[in-house]
Amino acid sequence: MPAVATDVGGTAEIIEPDTTGTLVAPDDRDGLVVALLSLAGNAEMRRRMGTMARERIVKHYSLPDTLSAYNRVYHDALA
Repeated sequence: MPAVATDVGGTAEIIEPDTTGTLVAPDDRDGLVVALLSLAGNAEMRRRMGTMARERIVKHYSLPDTLSAYNRVYHDALA
């Protein structure tokens, strides 16, 4: 499923604008409404972006990779 989110924190690291979802500026209510309505009204865009989002998550955020990254963080913190 494609995402619509505000461009704060680490969201830009996960969501590729116009590929896996849409990022809007914080406090941009109108931009958020436009992004949501755009996805709601375009099944092909939802399908394409959803497919790309799933592929990106599977490739970059698999459970083994995520666990390994957490393990490195904890190991480094305890070293």
